[in-house]
Amino acid sequence: MRITAIQLLPVTLTMNAPFTTSHDSMQNRHLTFVALTNELGHRAIGELEALDTPFYNPETQFEARAFIASYLSPRMKDQNFNGPQDFNRLFQDIAGHQMAKAALEMPLWALFAQAAQIPLATYLSQAAGCQAQVNIPVGISLGHTDFFTLSQQIQAAQVAGYRRIKLKITGLNDLSTVKRLRQAFPKTNIMLDGNAAFNLTDTPKLQLLDHLKINMLEQPLSNTDFVAHGRLQTHLKTPLCLDENIHTLDDVQTAIKCQSARIINVKPARVGGFQAALAIMALCQQHGLGIWIGGMVESDLGRLYSQTLARLSCCTYPGDVGPASQFFKESFILNPPVLKAGRLQFEKDATPGLPVDLAPALHQQLKVQPNLLR
Repeated sequence: MRITAIQLLPVTLTMNAPFTTSHDSMQNRHLTFVALTNELGHRAIGELEALDTPFYNPETQFEARAFIASYLSPRMKDQNFNGPQDFNRLFQDIAGHQMAKAALEMPLWALFAQAAQIPLATYLSQAAGCQAQVNIPVGISLGHTDFFTLSQQIQAAQVAGYRRIKLKITGLNDLSTVKRLRQAFPKTNIMLDGNAAFNLTDTPKLQLLDHLKINMLEQPLSNTDFVAHGRLQTHLKTPLCLDENIHTLDDVQTAIKCQSARIINVKPARVGGFQAALAIMALCQQHGLGIWIGGMVESDLGRLYSQTLARLSCCTYPGDVGPASQFFKESFILNPPVLKAGRLQFEKDATPGLPVDLAPALHQQLKVQPNLLR
């Protein structure tokens, strides 16, 4: 397979409400659609998920888009790909830039699934050696806010059927709010996301979470410190989950060696795409680590990729891959998966590749974008 066209389309989406973490508060989401076309005229559209600021991840939207245009795309010109795995062989000498790479690598998988005349979910399941599910339970991530607002949001999420609630916390002051929420919702599956807001000296206070039956505590400490997470886990019954620490398969191996966590949040965009994500998931299975698929506040088009990965039966927890309408009113596809009774339904399961019906406006915008391979 040869890629004959690569087109970039930056877009700006307005958040339904600000999404606040310990890193930042997002009111607008800037994304870039990345359209790949092969020699047969088949097209797949990926999405660059880097954020505007380098607090969560070193890559930023502007810099990663420029890197795709000036460095990654030219190298793909006239290359013959025998499989999606050839992508990483082509770029194996380039360190980092996982989100930029993923924006190209994941639609390449979709094109190969289309060429094989099977759905992308089936194509991934064959590579992973597991099953692709037709519907999956999903969780929801709620941004940092006050107790009253969170209570209302949790009630709405329960009505919608979400199976797990993730709360963003920004420091020790939030633990009292978590305690109140647990008292108000004693049977709800709740996990916490610290986004590196804590220090090892906070261990005695974090031990209080063990009495609240929290499903997991995600990324409480620095996103480079595996040893400290290992030390913290020895003092907590609550399982730790790593997110920002994990960029490569080597990072997971380090986490296993340091016993830094019992669960790994796999975000395909953060680790460079599907090939790396599948390798990480396989290693987690070998070592008994829990797996779930995280979201990156994607559009409904970009979220299809993480939703597809979350369909694999090797995932052990509901992922943050519910409908993108949680975040945005704007929609770029006409056939997003539907949430019914707490499960995400994939109705066009037999469609080869990634089943996307583009909104007419997006189709027209992509048509006029320049081809980076000319």
